[in-house]
Amino acid sequence: MVSGFAKRLLLFVAIVLLCLLALEFASRLLFPQYSETVSYDDRYLYKYLPHAERVFVNPLESDGKHHLLKVNSFGFRDEEFSAEKKGKVRIIVYGDSFIAGDFFDLNATFAKELESVLNKANKDVGRAGVEVLNGGVTGYGPDQVSLRMEDEIGLFNPDAVIVSIFVGNDFGDNIRDKIYRLDASGNAVLNNYFLSPSMKAKKAIYQRSHLIRVLLALSDTLRWSSASSMELSYSQNLAKNREECTDFVVNMSNVVTNLFADTFDVDISVEPESPCVEYKMNLMAGIIRRMKEVADAKGVHLLLLVIPSKYEVEEPDFSEAVASLNASLNLNNAGYDRESRYLFLDNVARASNISYVDLFPIFLERSRAEQLFWENGGHWNVAGQSLAVQLVKEELMLSNLSWLS
Repeated sequence: MVSGFAKRLLLFVAIVLLCLLALEFASRLLFPQYSETVSYDDRYLYKYLPHAERVFVNPLESDGKHHLLKVNSFGFRDEEFSAEKKGKVRIIVYGDSFIAGDFFDLNATFAKELESVLNKANKDVGRAGVEVLNGGVTGYGPDQVSLRMEDEIGLFNPDAVIVSIFVGNDFGDNIRDKIYRLDASGNAVLNNYFLSPSMKAKKAIYQRSHLIRVLLALSDTLRWSSASSMELSYSQNLAKNREECTDFVVNMSNVVTNLFADTFDVDISVEPESPCVEYKMNLMAGIIRRMKEVADAKGVHLLLLVIPSKYEVEEPDFSEAVASLNASLNLNNAGYDRESRYLFLDNVARASNISYVDLFPIFLERSRAEQLFWENGGHWNVAGQSLAVQLVKEELMLSNLSWLS
């Protein structure tokens, strides 16, 4: 016979479970943007889940509109496509959130806008149709893109590959991800990297419940928004740059502990002669050369798209940030070199005979007259993306490719 206490305990447990179920249901309904779209991966560190869907909601970078992020069976944020080209010219665009374009509907992303303008150009002269695949994954660095090129060029047989490099944090991504190290000859070689067991454990919990994902995401948002001033943010970024570089370059750690909390690469612009920055730059160069070798081996045209940071092209944001940084680090006004990363990438591309589009000069000029980034976010807006598409189209045409008008 069940005692009165046991009955009350069972009733309490039942009520708690019902409340949790109700909260789980409510979280899915109210916060669809926290649906799971990525899984951890031993090779890429993480990747999009095939057939995953979530709603992107960011009033800062999408005018408050909701956009559906839908992943196809190949793990691309794209419509379903066949591995075989079927008579069309095929281009794959790889990169991070600028290319994935969570803040746009799929048909308005960089890849699809480029597809539209190239098809118009080819149609006008009776050339073959062009298919541009969106290979962007939010948070990806050039190192992860390099691995995907190795694995996917043979499978999808593209005529060209476009790789975007965001100068704001992609140099640091290569350090944080620990996928490659430099050998004695300065070549990027695969490293013995692995994900932190604690990260894997957290991910296992994260995947079990939508409610848990919402609570953890809100907690992370509050933690990262605690640095409210530009001075504190830039100073913290520099400290984090040094910490990450020391961990990987000096301490030789191969444990990956950070995948999504990217920091701005302030160190490259304020202490370019430090050993860590030198390693960071050379590692980027080695990864780009590796991409070129992969593309050349398959007869694929490679184009680099260098995307600038909003805070280095927009005034008065840049002046305010530099003045604050100078004050906090006791630098003079010439202490921040905003062109060094772009010049470095240009030189690497030229030395390896890689087609490239450096958006920095024209974005710097145009930003004086029009807004090319979301006002309260760090990504390009519709005007900025359209300008990038036009410049990439022009560079492709100048490359004298037989399949393009």
